[in-house]
Amino acid sequence: MLFDFNLIIPAGTPQDTPTVTLAKLTRSKLTQIRMLFPPGPATLAHVVIRHNLYQLMPANPEGTINFDDAIIISNLDYDLVDVPYELQMIGWSPLAVYEHTITIQFDLQPITGDTWDNFNDLLQQINSDRVRRF
Repeated sequence: MLFDFNLIIPAGTPQDTPTVTLAKLTRSKLTQIRMLFPPGPATLAHVVIRHNLYQLMPANPEGTINFDDAIIISNLDYDLVDVPYELQMIGWSPLAVYEHTITIQFDLQPITGDTWDNFNDLLQQINSDRVRRF
């Protein structure tokens, strides 16, 4: 199942106070993360993906992903089994003059032992929670 999010990074966002957007997911196995950098950021927009304190992308804690007009793909085998099922999409761009939008996609599969019915029930619960908030 594909989840799609936009991380909007305002111009001049410093690294010590980055933009953080939560990707609300569900209990699952995370199999792939894709970052779509449009033309324009000129490697000035930096992005990392974390689950709690663990950095998933890039794998090295001191690294960042920063490209221009590129699609970056990371294949994983990472279980999201503890509530909340959220990933932090973190971005900054201290030298950028313009706001940048980076599209981030997550591919999820049911965890072994779970069924697609369990997975779909959890997704419906997430959607119901969102509808109640608005």
